[in-house]
Amino acid sequence: MRSRSRRGIGPGVRAALQAAGGLTSLVALAVAGALPARASQAQLHVVEGAADLQDGDLEGASLGPDGVVRVGDDARFLADDLSGPVLAVTRAGDGQLYAATAAPGRVWRIVEGKAPESVLEVDKPLVVALLPVGKGTLVALTAPDGGAEVIELASKKHEAILAKDAKLLLAGAVLDDVVYAVGGGEEGVLLKLAPGAKAFEVVAKVKEPQLRSVAVGKRGGAVRIVVGGGEEGVLYDVVGGKARALLDAAAGEITAVALGPDGSVYAAAVDGEGKLSKGATSKEKEESDDDKKAGKKKARKVKSAEIWRVDAAGHASILWQSKAHGAYALALKDGRLLAGTGPLGRLLELDPSGDGTPGVRTRIADHDEITSLFLDGKDLLFGTSHGSGVARLGGKRASASYTSAALDAEALARYGQAAARSSGAVKLSVRSGNTKEPNDTWSAWGPATSAPPGQYAQVRAELSTGATVSGVSLSYLVDNRPPSVERVDVLAPGWKVVANLREPPETRSVTLNEKPFAKFLDRRGGQNPTLGERPFAKQSFDVGYRTVYAWVEDPDDDALRYRFFLGRVTGAAGEVKAWSPLKGWSEEPFTSFEASRLADGQYRVKVEVDDVLTNGPSRRLTDGDVGPVFVVSHAVPRMTGARAVRDKGRVKVTLDVAGTLPLTVVRCSAGAEEWVPLDPKDGITDGPQESFEAALEAGSAIEAVSCEVYDEALNFGRIDIPLS
Repeated sequence: MRSRSRRGIGPGVRAALQAAGGLTSLVALAVAGALPARASQAQLHVVEGAADLQDGDLEGASLGPDGVVRVGDDARFLADDLSGPVLAVTRAGDGQLYAATAAPGRVWRIVEGKAPESVLEVDKPLVVALLPVGKGTLVALTAPDGGAEVIELASKKHEAILAKDAKLLLAGAVLDDVVYAVGGGEEGVLLKLAPGAKAFEVVAKVKEPQLRSVAVGKRGGAVRIVVGGGEEGVLYDVVGGKARALLDAAAGEITAVALGPDGSVYAAAVDGEGKLSKGATSKEKEESDDDKKAGKKKARKVKSAEIWRVDAAGHASILWQSKAHGAYALALKDGRLLAGTGPLGRLLELDPSGDGTPGVRTRIADHDEITSLFLDGKDLLFGTSHGSGVARLGGKRASASYTSAALDAEALARYGQAAARSSGAVKLSVRSGNTKEPNDTWSAWGPATSAPPGQYAQVRAELSTGATVSGVSLSYLVDNRPPSVERVDVLAPGWKVVANLREPPETRSVTLNEKPFAKFLDRRGGQNPTLGERPFAKQSFDVGYRTVYAWVEDPDDDALRYRFFLGRVTGAAGEVKAWSPLKGWSEEPFTSFEASRLADGQYRVKVEVDDVLTNGPSRRLTDGDVGPVFVVSHAVPRMTGARAVRDKGRVKVTLDVAGTLPLTVVRCSAGAEEWVPLDPKDGITDGPQESFEAALEAGSAIEAVSCEVYDEALNFGRIDIPLS
């Protein structure tokens, strides 16, 4: 969800805001004063609430479901820079910690303070699971075309057991020293390996090509097995060798499964085609230019992901969805559901019941994905990739920081005060730049007022132990951009336009949804007029008038005012040497004047426009343009060569017309009959000179044909043509 920009903070409104207690009063003030906002007025960028704050970056901080940022748990790496993504972490019966990596497939013994020790390197690219059996055995599941490597930890000797019924193993679990593995080939398959067995046993199969995840537990003394599909997003309950579907998610791959003590099942799903079940909202994070230039290998591109809960009665509900983050590991701890995600290395914290907004327990800097989770007593261990390591989450840090997502002011802007709704020791700083993703071209962190003008800016809040932040804000002023006269139109002679009073603003009905006043918040406090408030006008026809209209665009939608000048053309190239005021400054982008008072000749109108109504005299910007040449003429069109000849019950009329202005109508009447318009020989009446030849219906008693002509200024001529 995007953070909101609340605009138009005038001095009086700002004072009221401060008196009312800061950010908490924004909604009340916004509803009371929902006036139009201006890009050329001070604006307030506000980030608050868990959904908005999640768009920012957490360094050593946590973001609770209550929308409060705090100093987070300490993530201490026990091993880092391993050879590949860490796909599994476990503590074996010998008390030692082990991790499995991919590319190449390896098993590592992890001892804090010492370099990781390679216990096993297989000829397969993946070790997908590590499963302790007894006190001295560790089973490593390998893929593809693999199976199980049974490792005797004391001697490091290992024995391979091929999974004949699955070309690919993808996940495993262990219960009572029985290993359960899932994978597939032409069918998805669940296998088990009993202690001391030399071959896998098929437990169940499904029609989709592979199974991707598995969880095994006991409830009421009975073993429960739940598996997740790898292509169709189906979650299965395996009972008596038969797989029964619990859930069919839109996202295609069930990446992780966890079992709750109350019989609930939790499933993470990721889709490579962007499919989501109903309710997706988040947007995908783009790769930065710096990463592209550096050739940094990015984490998996996430198109959609979600986390589901299926309760003991079989009712399914969505706990979380995203189009920016994928969920790859799940664990239940202290009554909370934890999810390892990428590509920002976040450990999400969710209420298993689905109440509240998900929070972020921690963010692992420089480690894009949390790929595995393991509960180690009171602590939580997790494996990461990009970079690859094993970390322990436990104990509080001494400090942390929160950095807001980059504000896009949409134009060059100057930055004012930064503020936070906070408690305890919190230090705020701001940086600005002109690239969408922050890089080394951005300014250094410092006070907000020292940030140089830029299109983008971020706020950073540095927290000490015990401090909290539930919202940050930054005021900014977009640099004024000039209006632009796009065109100047001269209407045909006779059209007169007069200003009409503006209609009163319409009232709004508000639907009380999650954010009923979002539009009002975005328009809060604006007191200067806007370009959207264009004047109304009425058009009428009045002989002798001319109207000039200026169409002007303003990138900031500032309110504009206009003035007009009239000049007579003195040269063949349309030059005007002297301009006379035609209409003074007004908010009307047109002027109507009596051209009939002008002497015959060619004229042009010049328009000037500025945005002083919004920006004031010190920041006003202007533009201007000159309209096309138009002709003022009072000369009556002349009709020559007129003849009217009888022709077999009809009258053939011939006529030449010459005027100064383009002709609009030439019409004739034979013997007091209706006026009949004539078409010229070239087929269109549009020039100042036209020739006509037409045959009119006429009785034998008529003696003359009457013709009249109008030009575009309604200059009128008439002639009576005797019949010959």
